[in-house]
Amino acid sequence: MPKQFSHAALDAAFGSIADNADLLVLCEGAPDTFADAANPKADGGRRLGSVTMAIGVGNGDFDLADGHVSGRRLMVAGQDGVAIADTGTADHVALLDATQAQLLLTTTLRDPVQVVAGDVISLDGFDDEIQDPD
Repeated sequence: MPKQFSHAALDAAFGSIADNADLLVLCEGAPDTFADAANPKADGGRRLGSVTMAIGVGNGDFDLADGHVSGRRLMVAGQDGVAIADTGTADHVALLDATQAQLLLTTTLRDPVQVVAGDVISLDGFDDEIQDPD
């Protein structure tokens, strides 16, 4: 019997992230928990910088589309004004629900970037995909 996922179900999963991710965080290393992502590197966390996100699908920060291979994907728009609080190498990005203290999504940056405390940078957009099962 073949496996299948409803694209509406995949959209609901990504929609939940888009509806709640109010903070994008640049991290040095992959965060394991909300606290790991939210706390600054200087305080033992992984956060190098962050920017507030406008929640909701289709608002400019988040959109849904067909997957590159199959399934569906969540697209996150590029961000200007990412305030850098600690110096380091940003190699991961995390989407957080700061209100509910939840780590919603973590992914690696295609190209790690060296950042310096006090800088304000721009970040390219990225996407995450859930493929149809085989």
